[in-house]
Amino acid sequence: MEISRQFAMEMVKELGVVINQNINFIDRNGIIIASTDVNRIDSFHMGAKRIIDEGLPYLVIDSDDEYTGSKKGVNLPIIVDQQIQGIIGITGERSVVVKYGEIIKRFTEMYIRDNMMRKQQQQDEKIRSRFIENWLMNDSAPHDPYFSEGAKEVGLNPDAQYRIILVSFSQTSKQSMVDRQSSLDQATQFLRTSLCNATGNHTLRIGSVLVFLIEYRVESELKPRLQRIARMINQAYSIDVHIGFENNPSTSMNLSEAYRRVQKALMASQATHVTTVSEYDELYLELLINDMNASTSREFVEKVFGKMSQEEREVAVQWLSVLYLNDGSIQRTANQLFIHKNTLQYKLRRIKEVTGMDPRSARYIPIFTLAIAFSKR
Repeated sequence: MEISRQFAMEMVKELGVVINQNINFIDRNGIIIASTDVNRIDSFHMGAKRIIDEGLPYLVIDSDDEYTGSKKGVNLPIIVDQQIQGIIGITGERSVVVKYGEIIKRFTEMYIRDNMMRKQQQQDEKIRSRFIENWLMNDSAPHDPYFSEGAKEVGLNPDAQYRIILVSFSQTSKQSMVDRQSSLDQATQFLRTSLCNATGNHTLRIGSVLVFLIEYRVESELKPRLQRIARMINQAYSIDVHIGFENNPSTSMNLSEAYRRVQKALMASQATHVTTVSEYDELYLELLINDMNASTSREFVEKVFGKMSQEEREVAVQWLSVLYLNDGSIQRTANQLFIHKNTLQYKLRRIKEVTGMDPRSARYIPIFTLAIAFSKR
C-alpha cells in the first residue's frame, strides 16, 4: 500500500504535537513526503534509504552531515503486514529522541493499519453498493448463474426476503452551504444508524436518494417507526424527509420490481413538499399522477391555479398539501403550519373565491389533489 502525502502529513503533525519534536515520514524510495519541517519535504534522506536497503531495525544519526539529506535524530522502519511502508524519523539530540522511537514507531504502525482497514472497508462497501444497484436496476441480475455466489461474497443473503426503503431530503431553512451540508450529513448518519442497526441490512446512495435494503423481519409498526424517524430529523435539522417503502417483502428474484414500486411511493412523498412517509400499498391516485405527461400536467395546473399570483399559488399548494395530509383537520393543519386556524380558514375562503372551487368540498378535493401533485413535479 502506498502512503499518501496527505495521510502522512496528518500523521506527522499529530505526532509532532505529542512529543514536541520535528517528525518526518520517508517513503520507500527515501524521499521525505511529509514533515513538520516543511523545508525538508521532497528531499532525499540517505539514512532512511539505508534502513530500507539493509533491513536495519533502526538508525541513530548523531550529526547533520553524517548522511546526505539527513539530520541528527532517530529513524525507524514502519512495518505493517510484514512489509515496510516507510520510515519515521524524529529530529533531535540522541538523548532526547531515542526514548520516543519505539513508541512513535508503534503508534505510526497502528495509525497506518487502521487507515488500511478503513480503506478496505470503504472498498468492500463500494463493491457491495455496485452489486445491490445492479440487482435493483436489472431484472435479469438474479438469473445470473453466479448471482448467489456473488451476493455471498459481498455479505448479502441471496435467499433472504427484503424490504426496500427509499429516502430523499429537501432543505426547509435558509442555511449556509456549509451548515446545510453538515445537517444533511448528520441526518444521513442518523438514518443509517436507525435503519441499518441489524445484520443483513444495507444502505447505498443512488443519485440523491438513499436506498435501504432491509432483511425482512415481522414488524407491524414499520410505518409508525419511519414516521417517528422522519419527524425527529425534521425537528432536529430543519430538513423535510421524504420516504417511500413497501410493507410486503420481496425475494431476490423480484427485488427490481419492488424497487420500481417503491420509487413511485417516494415520488408521491416528494410531491407533498413536506415530511411524508408514503407506502406503495396505499397509493391509488398517485399512480396515475406519476404517469401523466408534463404538458397535460401544466395545463391542468393552470386551469386550477391560473388566476392566482405566483406567491398565492405557492402558499395555496403548501397549505392545501398539509390540509389533505391531516385529513382536512383545520386545527392539526394550523398547528403543523404554525399559523392561527382563523388565518387558515381565511386562506381557504380566498382559494374558493379565486378558483371557484371549495378546497374542502368532496367534489373538488380530487381536483386540488391532482393540481397540487402536478405543480410539484
